[in-house]
Amino acid sequence: MKNLETIKLWPHSLKKWSYILIITGVSFLLLYFKGIRPAWANVKIFAVASTYLENRYLQIVQTNLMDEFGVFSLIVGLGLMIFTKERHETLEYNLYRLRAFLFAAKFSLASCLIAYAMLFGFIIFPISMMIFAVFLIVYYAYFRYLIRTK
Repeated sequence: MKNLETIKLWPHSLKKWSYILIITGVSFLLLYFKGIRPAWANVKIFAVASTYLENRYLQIVQTNLMDEFGVFSLIVGLGLMIFTKERHETLEYNLYRLRAFLFAAKFSLASCLIAYAMLFGFIIFPISMMIFAVFLIVYYAYFRYLIRTK
């Protein structure tokens, strides 16, 4: 078994890119949900499955990629934020990472159960997808909390 010192994290210098990607992702999603979908984001793309007015599989479809750009940027940014070293990395931070992971997993599990108990119909699918991003955010927030309070 590897010891905690061998946990591979990316260099701290990538952390600045995480902020840029998170801001970009949130901006794209806000524009998309406000109905602003620029023409440059309209593309024909291969889709494994596309369900809008009709169900289509393994076809080229026309779509606006603003929401995909937003989600992709947000998830990659959150991933970079989580998997990069802190400025002054210590061995103790690995224990904080484990505690934060367990807390975020419990929080996400509870959120999922509450959502399935209270939401019915199609709304459960986007909420279920959001729970992954919430997991990443809760993980990082709790990790930062542990660093500040210990």
